[in-house]
Amino acid sequence: MIQRFNRSHFYRSVAWIAGGTAVSQAIGIAAQPILSRLYLPSDFGLLSCFLAILAVIQPLGTLTYSLTIPIADNDRLAANLVRLCFTITAVMGLALGAGVLVFADLLRGHWPALGQNKYLLLIPIWFLGAALYETLSAWAARNRHFNVIARTKMSQGILGAGVKILLGFLGIRPIGLLLGNIVNNAAGCGGIFWRLFKAEPALIKDFSWQGLR
Repeated sequence: MIQRFNRSHFYRSVAWIAGGTAVSQAIGIAAQPILSRLYLPSDFGLLSCFLAILAVIQPLGTLTYSLTIPIADNDRLAANLVRLCFTITAVMGLALGAGVLVFADLLRGHWPALGQNKYLLLIPIWFLGAALYETLSAWAARNRHFNVIARTKMSQGILGAGVKILLGFLGIRPIGLLLGNIVNNAAGCGGIFWRLFKAEPALIKDFSWQGLR
């Protein structure tokens, strides 16, 4: 009976995650014909440059410590790992922002498609949003809030596509594509963080380096 319950719970969890991801991807695919008429090929080229940069630097967002949150030995260690990930994300985000400001000309020299400095400043924002969601979704997975993760995946697809289409109709290009992808990465952080705050109201106060050893 216990094995049957565990198996059914596992299947439900997989169904939640897979369903939310599938809906999010389906929304993105459905939006592509509209986006291709609202944005220029050069706009998508700029987006590709940003995605390539983010793919390289994104592991620095938590230094992959977020992967250890779901498998931590106890809740106290998991909470300390969440705090550690938040700290790493804040430090790395500030360092990245400073680096973008200092080396903006160098970056544009290597990647002319990156365009103006105001676009480069979106990189740290994008980085922070994705890193925060990575940590929060890891905590949600540990606490089996798979339905919450699924809902955030769907909200990411809906809000991301909506922002891109709306700004495209308004002629705000190419920044509409970039902002849409930032929303696509970061949407849902608020809902998961609220659950985390209710479960761990002393999240900031009780950080312990000793507890991480």
